Amino acid sequence: MIGQPDIEHALLKRLPADTVHYDERVVSISEGQESVTITTDQQRTISAKYAIGADGAKSMVRNALGISFTGTKPEMVWAVLDTFIDTDFPVCSEIITFQLNEQSRVSWIPRERGMARFYVLLEGEVTQEKAEASIREHMRPHWVEYKSTEWFSTFEIKERIASSFISKTGTRRILLASNAAYVYAINGGQGLNTGIANTFALA
Repeated sequence: MIGQPDIEHALLKRLPADTVHYDERVVSISEGQESVTITTDQQRTISAKYAIGADGAKSMVRNALGISFTGTKPEMVWAVLDTFIDTDFPVCSEIITFQLNEQSRVSWIPRERGMARFYVLLEGEVTQEKAEASIREHMRPHWVEYKSTEWFSTFEIKERIASSFISKTGTRRILLASNAAYVYAINGGQGLNTGIANTFALA
């Protein structure tokens, strides 16, 4: 399995210089008969034949187009840890899902530098301590010790989809992709993988 940072680095190496701009936000977008014009908060104006809004779940592009974003919010909260561990559990290069009481609540994804990514489904208050305890419980009778944790966060499962993936008025030159068009559980890297699949479809 190849981690997202490695994929991003490989893609950036293939792109011409000065084509990717970080920390720059779209503030306006408009369609003409033959082009789309975008203005950013860095006072840049870009014109192109088409534009793809892949600006996340809070998409400014989708909102500017007046496209609704509806769905459900299951009561599921996951903890996410990027951590270095010691364990006597056999380490492999594939995703491992642990079952306890016929439920799958912990997934282990190997990452770069020997790091481990854990997804842990918890109930009630979600803390790093509760997540670590749940991992230990699921991995028994094997032992696990946490050496250092680089990142801990939580996310709630949301399932939403845009009512249209293309501008409904004008010349239909603006399209939505990735989390601007849909959101759902990110387990298994589907956010990145479906985003790449979108680019193949659009190409």
